[in-house]
Amino acid sequence: MAELELVPLSGHGSGAGVPSSLPESLRVGTWPSNRAIGVLLLNRPQKLNAWSAEMWAGFQPAVEALAAEPGVRVLVLLARGPAFTAGIDLQFLGGMVSRCAAAPSAAERRDAALHSINALQRAYSALEACKHPVVVAVQGQSSLSLTPVVARVPLVDPSSQRRQRLALPAAQAAALARG
Repeated sequence: MAELELVPLSGHGSGAGVPSSLPESLRVGTWPSNRAIGVLLLNRPQKLNAWSAEMWAGFQPAVEALAAEPGVRVLVLLARGPAFTAGIDLQFLGGMVSRCAAAPSAAERRDAALHSINALQRAYSALEACKHPVVVAVQGQSSLSLTPVVARVPLVDPSSQRRQRLALPAAQAAALARG
């Protein structure tokens, strides 16, 4: 995907704009030619957009900020690079497993694991709780870990410039449908 210059959020919604803690690996804004389309861009192409700890922590606040942005009627989840996502970053997963395994008792290990899993689930659940339709534009390879939460809509097909141009009208149609 060519570099997409997003329009910054206004900060006038109940979410008060982009969270200051949002990592560079997540970018939010609105589509340049249609402010009704909120965009959440996975921006870690060098790691195939594998989900780091920072991405997990920033995802829910980013979705909430976009949902609160005045005028936004649909969210589009996009990714930079050759893959939509490789799934969870294995270094992050290894660290999480190590922290859980370091707990002194079996009960504490179980509780640590449940706490970690619930934190990850809250990030994805932000999409499910979003008041707007969410379109996931999958390109290239993907772990498809979002499948249980939202229906995948392959709007961007790198093999066809024609289909790639259809991404914006499809999102516009979703925005208008929510009118």
